[in-house]
Amino acid sequence: MTSTLPSPAKIAAWIALLALVAGGAVHAYGLTYLPFLFPEDACYFNAGNKVTPDSSSGMPVSLVCDGAEIVPGWVNPLLLALAVTVVAATVASVVLALRARARKRRA
Repeated sequence: MTSTLPSPAKIAAWIALLALVAGGAVHAYGLTYLPFLFPEDACYFNAGNKVTPDSSSGMPVSLVCDGAEIVPGWVNPLLLALAVTVVAATVASVVLALRARARKRRA
């Protein structure tokens, strides 16, 4: 009985896809802190102050109310780590697929 494992290139591609989906979810979570229709409500619901935000941005995800950052500190480092994972796994997948293809041609 032989088990057929996926190729290393497919594993790397799946890792890239999972990191991409996770990055999208983390970014969407971070965006829930940002003001949309009523900016003062973003500070009220997230920090308890009914004031207009000092600043906000979508990338890096940031909302500053009364000088304090409201978006959790782990959001942006995790986004960076997931982005690096996506790029590295994609490059690894392409390199592994090309090496496997070259090996098949030689064999």
